[in-house]
Amino acid sequence: LNPNASFTIQFKVKTNTLPSNVYSKSIENQATTTDGYSSNKITFNVVKPNFMLSLTSSPSGGSSASAPMLLGINQEVDFSLKLENKGSASIKPPINISVPVPSGATFVSASSGGTNSNNTIKWTINSELASNGSNTLSFKLKVSDISSGSTKDFNVYCTDGAINSNKLYFKGAKAGFVSSFSSSPTSTPPI
Repeated sequence: LNPNASFTIQFKVKTNTLPSNVYSKSIENQATTTDGYSSNKITFNVVKPNFMLSLTSSPSGGSSASAPMLLGINQEVDFSLKLENKGSASIKPPINISVPVPSGATFVSASSGGTNSNNTIKWTINSELASNGSNTLSFKLKVSDISSGSTKDFNVYCTDGAINSNKLYFKGAKAGFVSSFSSSPTSTPPI
């Protein structure tokens, strides 16, 4: 190659099949010449498009940090987590799901053998999730004591370590706190 000259090489890569219980993997590419020169590294994530996590709650959590659901101290929230396999092949066990319990909330209960350890709710699903199948897990959190200030913002989400569910947003408020962003036409204290 002449001084100040360049040329471009283009290539395609195809990812191999991920193991049945692995839903994403980081892959790093870097070109190296025979005389030891290396290109920059490019890293990208390969994600199985067939596994989905979706979270709902009652009362309904806000969809953004700027519009959280207002809750009172000790108010409980029921959560439902739907696991869906949209792919054409079954997902083999174990399927590990976790929920970090945020500051501002405390664990109350979990269905289907879910346990709370170090403020993380964990499930290990030891059954296959069939093609186009789903499974639903539930858990309950309670707004904990708000020791400083009059409110505490927190969000809740679920993960399998690679894929996260949607986040739901809440604002815990001390008794008597009046919110200027209440969903009713007039501001009211939390229940």
